[in-house]
Amino acid sequence: MKIYIENFNGILDGLIPSVRKDLVSNWRGADTIVLWQDVIGQCESIASQAKMMGKRVIVAEHGLLSINDYIKPLNRPMLADKFMAWGNWTKQWLTNSGIPENKIVVTGTLLTNKNVERHKHNDKRVLFAPRHWSGEIQENLDVANELRRSKYSVFSKLLEGENNPANYPHPMSSNRQGMNHIETCFDVLSWADVVVGIGEGTFGALAHLMDIPYISVDNWEEKELLGKTYSRKEFNRQVSKACFRVPIDILNDQIDMLIKNPKMGAKNRRWFRKECLNIDGNPLSNMLKVIYG
Repeated sequence: MKIYIENFNGILDGLIPSVRKDLVSNWRGADTIVLWQDVIGQCESIASQAKMMGKRVIVAEHGLLSINDYIKPLNRPMLADKFMAWGNWTKQWLTNSGIPENKIVVTGTLLTNKNVERHKHNDKRVLFAPRHWSGEIQENLDVANELRRSKYSVFSKLLEGENNPANYPHPMSSNRQGMNHIETCFDVLSWADVVVGIGEGTFGALAHLMDIPYISVDNWEEKELLGKTYSRKEFNRQVSKACFRVPIDILNDQIDMLIKNPKMGAKNRRWFRKECLNIDGNPLSNMLKVIYG
């Protein structure tokens, strides 16, 4: 069997050594094609052509909210023969949206193998991860301004080309498409006592993995997403119970509470690691079973 892999920002680093002998550099020469999505751009083109040529297409979940490709409001078709899901949470979202259950295999994510130890430090630190979008959004700026009032040290983890560092306290940036992006995320998280975001997403998932309290600020306003209306209701229903969801006017009070009580929410973070990250499984072994069939 010949295998082609699109390894977006290193999410499949741990898979490469186990399939190296079968890897090809051009998807046309492969029997099985592993992509990080099949709904837009080059990946959609590859998936569509590969299916017409009788090749097997597999999508590896690349982020917690990659389900948005297939659920409301986008409701794009899944071209892949199999979707390797991080956990049962993803599987439930997809099946509820009409994706056949036999297409979805819960494998876990190789990101759990990149986890790092948290650093000890004397001060208390808050890390803000602005919401990833097509560009800067007002909700991010409002949270950044509110966090400037915090009595704790506040840092910001930004995305290059999306967030203006001048708008955020103590900014640090990484390239979302860079091969060291995930390592950078883990590194900045390892110094945090509380993480703040808008919604949840992959950064929130990494915070839960590292057992760091995570706050989702409830200030989202309805927006267009790739030609579809992304409502406040659709946005908020994707925030799991592992988050502390609070309005912006009590954000700093919630931070203070979690700094003083870091074990708050620990049970729900354990739930997240089990149900959303399949933490007790073996993601590499599970993925190899899907790929080699």
